[in-house]
Amino acid sequence: MAYFTELWRAIGGRAGHRTDGIQATGGGSVGDNVSPDMALKLSAVWACVRLRAEAIGSMPINIYEKKQDGTRIKVTDHRLLRVLNESPNHNQTRNEFFETLSINQDLTGNFYGEVTRNNSKEIVSIVPLMSQQMNVRLKGKIKTFDYTENN
Repeated sequence: MAYFTELWRAIGGRAGHRTDGIQATGGGSVGDNVSPDMALKLSAVWACVRLRAEAIGSMPINIYEKKQDGTRIKVTDHRLLRVLNESPNHNQTRNEFFETLSINQDLTGNFYGEVTRNNSKEIVSIVPLMSQQMNVRLKGKIKTFDYTENN
């Protein structure tokens, strides 16, 4: 819950803020584009996004190996399990990471993460990137991803 409070403060919102019986949304009129930040200022959007994110953040991650006969067996010693179930990166718990993933998908339709690998090419961390700051271009069959950090 503290994670959502911090996220809410970061976008300048105040939970439960109402004016004259009408929810304050930060302006805008019919036909205006609604940004994720503006949408989160609506208590219904905030509640739905938070509920889904907390539920997804609390779900366990399992990896299965598919055998040639079509059956699958649960893998318990895969290195990626440690990253996904324990510590996706140095700044977030697994719950915070998956909550961030869910919030980005709900509000922007996508999630982007920077994958860090060790010398053996194994994934050692995944750091979320803000979807609004990612520019995806398609040149033929090749996708390029340009990320701009806003400081």
